[in-house]
Amino acid sequence: MGDPDNRDRDESGLSDKAGVVVFSRILSTIIELATMIVLVRILTKDAIAVIGFMLLMHQMARNFATFGFPESIFYYFEKVNPASRRSFAVQTIAVLGALGVLAGLLMIGLSFAAPWLLRTWSAENMALLQWLLPFFALVAALEIPTWPINNILLALDRQKHAAWYQIVMSTTMFFALVGPVIVGLGVEVAVYGLAGYAVFRFVVSAIWFQAVLPGPSEPLPKGTLRQQARFSIPLGINAFTARLNRYIDKFVVSILLSAAAFADYQVGGQEIPLITAIPYAVGSVFISRYVSYQLAGKRQALIDLWYRGVEGVALIVVPVAVLTIAVAHDIITLVFGQRYAPAVIPFQIYTVILLHRVAQYGAMLQAFADTATILKFTVVILVCNLALSIPLTLVLGISGTALATLISAGVGWILYLRRIGHHLETGLAKVLPWRIYLRVLVVAGVAGVAAWALRFTALESLPQVAALAVTVVVFGALYAGLGTAFGAIRRDHWSTAWGWVRLRFLWQ
Repeated sequence: MGDPDNRDRDESGLSDKAGVVVFSRILSTIIELATMIVLVRILTKDAIAVIGFMLLMHQMARNFATFGFPESIFYYFEKVNPASRRSFAVQTIAVLGALGVLAGLLMIGLSFAAPWLLRTWSAENMALLQWLLPFFALVAALEIPTWPINNILLALDRQKHAAWYQIVMSTTMFFALVGPVIVGLGVEVAVYGLAGYAVFRFVVSAIWFQAVLPGPSEPLPKGTLRQQARFSIPLGINAFTARLNRYIDKFVVSILLSAAAFADYQVGGQEIPLITAIPYAVGSVFISRYVSYQLAGKRQALIDLWYRGVEGVALIVVPVAVLTIAVAHDIITLVFGQRYAPAVIPFQIYTVILLHRVAQYGAMLQAFADTATILKFTVVILVCNLALSIPLTLVLGISGTALATLISAGVGWILYLRRIGHHLETGLAKVLPWRIYLRVLVVAGVAGVAAWALRFTALESLPQVAALAVTVVVFGALYAGLGTAFGAIRRDHWSTAWGWVRLRFLWQ
């Protein structure tokens, strides 16, 4: 049966680790949004075009050059001998260092090709772009090798270190890039500041790494690098394909419909990024334990932990999705203006997709080293989305495009569940804790219908912001009360939630 105290400490530790990653991802998303808002409000359109293009190239280089190698930390830290973990981490950082240098060289090459690619740009903007791109190349070469550090800290159960590492790096990058712009020093100094941040990140990451994984370390078995590449490269290709899938429906709308319809879809055709971060964060925390149980042959323990993760994520994601669907009109028109009211229905359809995001399904397949299947499913979803988007867009407009994305996401969901069931040696009926999930969905649905009815009847005469605020409070109270009364929300759930609100993982 095990020691109940040890089990409680273990569950608290996993909850804290999940809190760290959720907090870090949400913080990073907020900082990225804040960075773009400040830059857009202060800089001229020409300056925004230059720095926006460079930031786009930087993000692409970072996403492609990492190639899934940082994610391999979670799997191989459980598989290799603990005495060889430092060697594995050094191997991963060395590979990413080489890829970072390659990415930097490609960006330098891009500075020479820019006049041919961007023929409509003015000579002044082109000269500025060509001068600054090599500094972004330096940023890529220094930043990419540090990308596994956060995962290393989490894999070593140093969740407080991981949280502070992410906070320090995110805030430093924000002030290094935005600070010069705020005080009027211009784009050039902002890019120099970003290069300074990259140097700072590289040095601090090296010190932090040495502190948590001091030498010496035993050598790795022969063939480990080849095995790591086979594990990681499909993840890297999958990340690229998934990003392409994220934009394919918008590409279809831009070709088939008017510019106004495309603008509406740009607003409505998206999931809430702060919510989608939660299942991926929890999955990246639990994957090490998934791997440990899988390698030890503890199938029931693996299923129990999988269920627990789904249950915890569902308690947050499902009610937020339901509430968002209920007040979608207020969200769209308040944030973007009444002229974007046509985006409401596509936004509601897109938000329905969130109802199935109660787990990072790829994390379970990674635990079984089944990364090739993840890539295959992503390609299937992409093809399905493209095949459905064209006819449904022609028939139903932007609502049809969103519907195509929803259907393809549903197809992917079934494929993932069937494959996970295969590995867990169970069927669709038991691959998820359906009873718990449906209980949460029903409770959230009842609260959502009640809140929607209240908003568009009794609260209709109030100012829009006041009506939205009252609706959110009423929904929260109904969901909490009904969830507790019908057993969807337990005492331990409230305890975990209170720990997250207090940011316990930063201090304990």
